[in-house]
Amino acid sequence: MKKKRVFVTGALGFIGIHWCKKLLENGHEVHGLDIKPENKELKKFKKFKYYKYSVFNFKIVKKLILKTDITCHFAGIASPKEYLVNTSKVIDLTVLPSLKIINYCKKFSKKLFFTSTSEIYGKSNS
Repeated sequence: MKKKRVFVTGALGFIGIHWCKKLLENGHEVHGLDIKPENKELKKFKKFKYYKYSVFNFKIVKKLILKTDITCHFAGIASPKEYLVNTSKVIDLTVLPSLKIINYCKKFSKKLFFTSTSEIYGKSNS
């Protein structure tokens, strides 16, 4: 399989960090974007480039989509309390960047991999 250049939003979140590690272990180049401080474990990989920015920095997001083959969009709020207390804020912080990313990928004919959070399934009874 040809090695890819992959852009990962939410690169330091629960899903993002595991996804980045797997991609890097398989020899892909990863451009990770997140608002959290850089992760020491990912920093060890020579093919990992970290960008400490919000997904609202559309200039950086556009630049990274253009320079990579695939965008994996994992950024978002994963806090059920926030969903209930600040519904409008959660929608604004989740939907607007997602739509921008979708439109950039479509405009530049780039592949997009999108997931939701495990929170959509609710609490486990076990």
